[in-house]
Amino acid sequence: MALLAGPYGPPVQPPAPLLALEGVPGAGAGEVAYQIAHQLTDPNKEKTAKYTVVNLVPDSVRSWPAMATANTRPLPHLARHAAGLLHASDTIRGHLDISAAVIANRWTNTLLACHAAASGATIQQAQTVLDPVRGYLAKPTRTFYLITSAETLRKRLAAKHDVTPFAQGLLHARGRLEHVQDHFKALAATDPTSVVLHADGRTPEELAEEIIRTAQIEAAEMALQT
Repeated sequence: MALLAGPYGPPVQPPAPLLALEGVPGAGAGEVAYQIAHQLTDPNKEKTAKYTVVNLVPDSVRSWPAMATANTRPLPHLARHAAGLLHASDTIRGHLDISAAVIANRWTNTLLACHAAASGATIQQAQTVLDPVRGYLAKPTRTFYLITSAETLRKRLAAKHDVTPFAQGLLHARGRLEHVQDHFKALAATDPTSVVLHADGRTPEELAEEIIRTAQIEAAEMALQT
């Protein structure tokens, strides 16, 4: 049966842990996700189960040109990225069905925090817009918030060669970096799945190892419950 012929409601989420990485651009979530994938596929390490790393936005949505984003008003901007979340949720559920655990490189709260900072909306306003489709989104078992100082973020963003327009705004728009950091801290404080990781002074390898240990513990606990 074609996927488009299915119901609007979400499929049942398989009983395997979903661990999400959240963080301001420059916090290192991409590097940590790379290290997780590298360590989980290292041929020198013993493998006892399959783990999968999934990036937030699928290629079909990521391919939107930067000009389209720059000329989009707040609601279509949020809707465009929400479409990425919805599609990624289906992808994640497919991986959860065959994996011991799935690690998502950025998830819902990165979208909310960055969108609110860029558009001037409050987190509550952005959450209200997303609420009608929230039930379709894959639900993390644990959400890791990478917290990094503003000084470290500025240094990392200034050293990047592929800085996005949003990240450029973090560097040059007065107060925007601190604004988005505050959004992440507020979201982490109210998220029952939150695990705050202070990333300053820690390597991506160290952070990846901690997240992998959590994934293995969560997978073992959930396996006992099934």
